[in-house]
Amino acid sequence: MSRLEELIQIHCPNGVEYLAISECVMRVSNIKWINEGDSEYMYIDLTSVDRETHTITETQNITADTAPSRAQQIVKYGDILFGTTRPMLKRYCMIGENFDNQICSTGFCVLRVKKEMMLRRWLYHVISSTDFFDYVEKNQKGASYPAISDKNVKNYKMPVPPLEVQREIVRILDNFTELTAELTAELTARENQYKYYRNYLLNYDAMVKADKKPLGQCCSLKAGKAIPAVEISENQTEEFRYPCYGANGHRGYTRTYNQSGKHCLIGRQGALCGNVCYAIGDFYATEHAVVVSHGEEIDDRYMYHLLMAANLNQYKTAGAQPGLSVSRLEMVNVVIPKIEIQRRIAYVLDSFETICSDLNIGLPAEIKARQKQYEFYRDTLLTYAATGKTILTDRQTDRQTDRQTDRQTDRIIKLIQYVFGSICLPIKMIADVFRGDYITKKNTGSGNIPVILGGQEPAYYIDKANHTGEIIVIARSGASAGFVSYWNEPIFVTDGFGYEAKERVVIPKYLYFVLKNMENKLNDMKRGAGVPHISGEAISNIEIPIPPLEKQKKLVGIIENFDILCNDLEKGLPAEIEARKKQYEYYRDRLLSFEKQ
Repeated sequence: MSRLEELIQIHCPNGVEYLAISECVMRVSNIKWINEGDSEYMYIDLTSVDRETHTITETQNITADTAPSRAQQIVKYGDILFGTTRPMLKRYCMIGENFDNQICSTGFCVLRVKKEMMLRRWLYHVISSTDFFDYVEKNQKGASYPAISDKNVKNYKMPVPPLEVQREIVRILDNFTELTAELTAELTARENQYKYYRNYLLNYDAMVKADKKPLGQCCSLKAGKAIPAVEISENQTEEFRYPCYGANGHRGYTRTYNQSGKHCLIGRQGALCGNVCYAIGDFYATEHAVVVSHGEEIDDRYMYHLLMAANLNQYKTAGAQPGLSVSRLEMVNVVIPKIEIQRRIAYVLDSFETICSDLNIGLPAEIKARQKQYEFYRDTLLTYAATGKTILTDRQTDRQTDRQTDRQTDRIIKLIQYVFGSICLPIKMIADVFRGDYITKKNTGSGNIPVILGGQEPAYYIDKANHTGEIIVIARSGASAGFVSYWNEPIFVTDGFGYEAKERVVIPKYLYFVLKNMENKLNDMKRGAGVPHISGEAISNIEIPIPPLEKQKKLVGIIENFDILCNDLEKGLPAEIEARKKQYEYYRDRLLSFEKQ
């Protein structure tokens, strides 16, 4: 039985009470601007709340003189805001400490929970649920500009289990939302990484001997043809089958086409002019799209990434309707290296773009999957006591979440390895740290378990171990700080840091050999005058080159063979040297032995 099931059995075995939101929240007050003088506040409008992250992204500063008429409600830390104007846009959020005692629009219903009845996060998850939004959709009024009243929002009846049950369900649901946030941050990092490598690979001054020349000398640039709006369908049908591209990229579908093949297109009209898209096959380009054509000496995907990195928007004309002329685009300087180099660069950047964008293997799909998973458990957990639906236990949920995180990390590492071969990652991403325990010889018995204190040999032997299996130990303090050793037997680690390799990513022996090769660097990281030491944080941030596992295995095999050759007394050079030495001594003694006359 899970922890949640135990709590439900104890606190609400016969179900839970359903209460209207109005019974669980307090009244909020409005600001009296006449008493505020020159006081300045941050104003939270409907557009301040991000619909995806449900956070406040931007506000404006207001005073009594500049405040809009809707800037009335005083919000407190922990309040939940729900946008009642066009409510199905799902603009809701929780007020953080930085917005305590600030002002929000009357377009929000402000929900301030009674702490003795409900957790803030419980209500937050409730108003994000499918059941709540089904209720909102039924009770909103107005066709073109729908809205729901605060009264109707607060009339929604929700399950209110005891606080202990709420706390456990909130913990489970928060695990899912945290994972989604981590994945979203990972996606942002990958997108930044793509931009970094794109700019790096296209920096020919450092890597490629090639001359810059105007775009018009290596490509043909021509605007498309005008087409009436009625001839463009939003959806693809048998009649409207050809993609249509305009100033801002894909516009819809047309009955006919005016371009064929693989082409880059540049938007030439409006604030977003200079945007680049890529089209394949038969398509229609309007007069607001510039079609880029070139010969076989230029790779089409290379040209796409090149134009993306060129920031063509910077060349737009000023005015009410910004634009880019074909003649101006033709003057933009670009570098066209050999076709082989173009293809390699395009391959690398396409692979990164796939990681960022492909809905089949990329992070967006993972984020979407985690969001759906959260929504399922949210809706199930919030009605568990009433419906009796079977759910994963909390332990199962935790394990599943951990596995998902590990799989996602592994997938990203393997994709990048596939693109780049070896990559560099900090130790903390590829190994779990094991911190040694304090011990003295006096409080242990004699035995055969080596105590790893930091020196090159065990300090002594005792009768208990604190680690079994493969581990790399780095001495933490003293003259031997930074010394690296490898163990695959029961040991007791004391004054040192142990690193357990995540074997899905790195082979323990490979990690050991790399760190062993870094001993001088580790030794230089020592700090302190009396007894020098190395910080665990500093070690954890050291970057390790990580080739694919197959290559790691080959490298480990080669190094171990050399180790045998150099050190094994039976197979290696030492044995050969010893044999030559004995041979020398034998012949020396034979040759220098003469009978006495």
